[in-house]
Amino acid sequence: GGPAPMVAQAVEDVKRLGVPLGLMLNCSKCEIIEEHQTADQDVFRGFISRGTSEASLLGAPLLIGKAMDDILLDRCSELARGMSRLCLLEAHDALILLHAAVGHPTIMNVLRAAPCVDHPSLAEFDSLLRSGLTKIVSCELDNLAWIQAGLPIRDGGLGVVRVDLKGNEV
Repeated sequence: GGPAPMVAQAVEDVKRLGVPLGLMLNCSKCEIIEEHQTADQDVFRGFISRGTSEASLLGAPLLIGKAMDDILLDRCSELARGMSRLCLLEAHDALILLHAAVGHPTIMNVLRAAPCVDHPSLAEFDSLLRSGLTKIVSCELDNLAWIQAGLPIRDGGLGVVRVDLKGNEV
């Protein structure tokens, strides 16, 4: 990272030093992320050009913008698909899978890596989680029951991790 000339020099160094080791830079898989499209240097030919609002790293958006919206919407659609399938299982099995693989594990990487506090998709994620949990346990969850479901299992809850901080009021 840094000014385009510094990055261009670093790319040239990687290309030059990799050859004796048998390594080649695959430019078609490289990305250049810049706020204003200014990197017109020859060394960046073949790179994928992205704006800062579209940039992501390992499935997590780098900044607030289109990438964050898209990634959080994808997590919501994955949760909706998973919850529809969990409802076909026995309640105990569905709760174990929800806790281990379907609920919060799918979004934790994004929450840890991106500044997505107060994003509207987080409330949507929790809403999907709550409605799916209601179907699994065959019981309507009022606000107090929803908060209790978020407690760890050792404390009498279901261990369901909510992601919307504003949704924790009674």
